[in-house]
Amino acid sequence: MPALRAVPVALTAAERKTLKKRARGAKTAYRDRQRAQIVLLAARRWPTAAIAAAWALSRTRPGRAGRCAPVRAAAADQRG
Repeated sequence: MPALRAVPVALTAAERKTLKKRARGAKTAYRDRQRAQIVLLAARRWPTAAIAAAWALSRTRPGRAGRCAPVRAAAADQRG
């Protein structure tokens, strides 16, 4: 099965400059830096799997485990 490719991204020079600045900014929030780097890699036509491997990403998103995580559900059951 062929590797999935990121959605083709076409950046203008100004967008690329802004993303590079965000990706390298010392005061930029980590998630913003990560997103900027991912978009820059997608613009270079990197495969999705390679982008995910470079950033140690998975398909799951933090904080999206569902309405009630199993540990919290068990604690709620114990409380009654």
